[in-house]
Amino acid sequence: MERSTGTKSGRQKTGKSKPGSVRSVSRTIDLLEELANNPRGIGLIELSRKTGLHKSTVFRLLSVLAERGYVQKTQEGQGYTLGLHLVELANSFLNSLDLKIEARPCMYELTEATRHTVFLALRQGFDVVYIDKTETFTSLRRYSIIGTRVPIHCTSLGKALLLDYSDVELRELLRDYPFEKKTPNTISNIEDFIENLRLARERGYTIDDREHELTVRCVGAPIRDYSKRIIAAISVSGVADSFSPEKIQEYGEKVRQTAAEISRRMGYSGGIYRRKE
Repeated sequence: MERSTGTKSGRQKTGKSKPGSVRSVSRTIDLLEELANNPRGIGLIELSRKTGLHKSTVFRLLSVLAERGYVQKTQEGQGYTLGLHLVELANSFLNSLDLKIEARPCMYELTEATRHTVFLALRQGFDVVYIDKTETFTSLRRYSIIGTRVPIHCTSLGKALLLDYSDVELRELLRDYPFEKKTPNTISNIEDFIENLRLARERGYTIDDREHELTVRCVGAPIRDYSKRIIAAISVSGVADSFSPEKIQEYGEKVRQTAAEISRRMGYSGGIYRRKE
């Protein structure tokens, strides 16, 4: 019998009733939790005993985890510890928590200054994911899109999240990107997109000129952390008619300053816009 009736943490093991793929995930989590309980390292045989898994199963799972950076061997090579990739994932999660805490008062100030909705977003692959917003009580359009994904090429947030990429890097990153046209204003090819980002770097903020929705204009700017990398973006969004060229410039400067302040709170010290060579 491969599974025991309990572990050090007291949880019951009921793997026999689970489908194979779910059981494998459960076993993997058991291993990771046991490794977390032994920060100095633990050997394969002891892991097998504490998790109730056969040694061959433990070895197979550890091999996969080690290959992905979630587990590593101790310096002596006789045991295993958690790997650095788990630290990276944890830092990313903690950063997102800190980000919302540090950004929210700045977002409220920006909303008060512009009387428009302010969004905070992260990049996941080729998508922009909204993680927070502030809006006025008198807003004509109420947004409920936290967690929603939108394309990276037709939003001011998406453009802001890509500002650190050089022209060469953008061509490689977006080589097979479809550039789907959401409106007649949507940028539909890589060269126009690269030129759009060049202009954004020069003025200090990005613009969505009715590129995702015909009735909406937005301006955005990137947020950096202590390591100088872009970790998020912030934008001001509103009905297109209320964003005249003069207002776009005014809001663009305000969103740039707000992004700079949030970046400072996240540990960044330096200029907001840095072209990658």
